[in-house]
Amino acid sequence: MSNRTIKKKSSHFHVKTALRLEALEQLTDEINVLDCYHGDGKIYEAVSKQKKFDLLGIEKNESRSIFKVLRGDNLKIIDEIDLRKFNVIDLDAYTDCTNLLKKIIPKLTRKTLIIYTMIINRMAGMPKNLIMNEVAINNKIKTITNKFINEKWAAFLKSLGVETYKEITFSENCFLKKYGYFIVKSCKNIEKMI
Repeated sequence: MSNRTIKKKSSHFHVKTALRLEALEQLTDEINVLDCYHGDGKIYEAVSKQKKFDLLGIEKNESRSIFKVLRGDNLKIIDEIDLRKFNVIDLDAYTDCTNLLKKIIPKLTRKTLIIYTMIINRMAGMPKNLIMNEVAINNKIKTITNKFINEKWAAFLKSLGVETYKEITFSENCFLKKYGYFIVKSCKNIEKMI
């Protein structure tokens, strides 16, 4: 097994940075961030130029971050971490963060800001020949799929006790990207955001 550093450019970097700055303004206490999909830490490096906080990252691959990083699978490492130390948990997943959210929410015992990225492939499971040929049909598929995804995502968050949240959605090719945040007072009590 080789040690290699993966450097991925974060899409919508400025949007993600601005969203975090806005979200962190919701807190009045000292800020302690657990960044579960840390990568190279560039988003929080940019945020640190305007906001003071402590951060612990989790990253599967080697990271060149300026922050302290635990290396490994976040789904396994999260069970070893005392979440009471953190009032911000960041889930900037390149894909699906629902499994980690389901593990984290029930463990929360204090007011915690959850920041998330959820990326969904709207065309998963469809043959490429069907996807590429007809623009009008593809647009209808995207519209229907967007509505279904938005309803399912809202229902998922509600099942965790989240009633309201702030979110920005981007549509890129066959991907739907959701960036947002909400505050959990405790696992039984979700604070209304907007």
